[in-house]
Amino acid sequence: MQVKPILPITEQDIIVETVVNTDTSAIASGSVVITDTATLTKRAVKLTTTADSSLVRGIALEDIPVGAERKIARSGIVSAKVQTGATAVAIGDKLGTSANSGKLGLVTNNPVAIALQDVAANTDTTIKVDVKSL
Repeated sequence: MQVKPILPITEQDIIVETVVNTDTSAIASGSVVITDTATLTKRAVKLTTTADSSLVRGIALEDIPVGAERKIARSGIVSAKVQTGATAVAIGDKLGTSANSGKLGLVTNNPVAIALQDVAANTDTTIKVDVKSL
């Protein structure tokens, strides 16, 4: 029987954690996930449409089917989904949860990542970000 670590482990300068998707839909790779406070499972995560959430757990490193265990990045440079509105994202901008499920957007409160690429206004894409320690 393989024992899975409970604490985050380091893989290629990315701090990762194995989590469980307790959302009602699958979580796509690159999506920002938050701690699911409605469950007693300590490693439970889900998507959110709440901007500036302080519950961010990390960025999904792979697709996570409902009820499945997969890895998320807690820190490091990873690919993440970003959706911009009327304002473009510039390298160095602070990103956090947005009203768009699983996608990062510009924030002033509760930033979780720094943009490492520019993104034009009104764009839905995946870019490299530097996730701060969560």
